[in-house]
Order: sequence, then structure tokens, then C-alpha cells
Amino acid sequence: MKAILALDAGTTNVKAILVGQHANVLARNSVSLAINFPQSGWVGQGHAMRRTH
Repeated sequence: MKAILALDAGTTNVKAILVGQHANVLARNSVSLAINFPQSGWVGQGHAMRRTH
């Protein structure tokens, strides 16, 4: 089966969608990103995607 995986890596979320060859959505997911401010004028993001199972 052929499919296309599209990713959208934004500031606060990473989104993914898997679309089959007949334009059917096979899977989709969104993961929120934590934003932190370690110092004045700095912005950081934690690790968003970890496999837990």
C-alpha cells in the first residue's frame, strides 16, 4: 500500500497525518510541545515525541 505522511511542526504542536493512495485518512495525531523560558530572552522546547509502548 502506498501512502503519504505529512508533518506540521509548529511552535506549540507537531501534527501528523497519513493519507492513503485513494485520499483516505489512515491515521492522524497531534502532540503538544512544552515551551519554557530558561533565561530572560531565551525560549526552549522539551522533547515532544517519545514512544511509550
